[in-house]
Amino acid sequence: MLAGAMSGHERDEFRRIAHPLEGDLVRLRAIEEDDLPRLNELLWDPDTTAYLRVSWPEPLAGARAWWEAARTGDGVNLAVETLPGDLIGSCDLRHIDDRARVAGLGIFIGRPYWSQGYGTDAVRTICRFAFREM
Repeated sequence: MLAGAMSGHERDEFRRIAHPLEGDLVRLRAIEEDDLPRLNELLWDPDTTAYLRVSWPEPLAGARAWWEAARTGDGVNLAVETLPGDLIGSCDLRHIDDRARVAGLGIFIGRPYWSQGYGTDAVRTICRFAFREM
């Protein structure tokens, strides 16, 4: 872990955000086990995974392993849903160093939701959270 970075137990309140983060187009919330089939379905599109470090297509067990690892890791992993409640992807902050105020950011949005501003709004929303709350 980088000097000054918070350990996973210090970031529990961020990993399990009590209240969703709302942007103009999307809501970011904790990923629940019930979300895994939908997220896995979105990741079966090779164009969606072309630039991700994932080995999809995988059976649902792969999504479950990813979710379990994210829950115990030192980052913040969130579901991205439209304001009406359609689950369209996920985004995360990882390798968080609170002293230097840096983190890695990852995002994927399912292909049916591309070019509609959802990804941009999700990045704005998670960055606003990171810089104001963390």
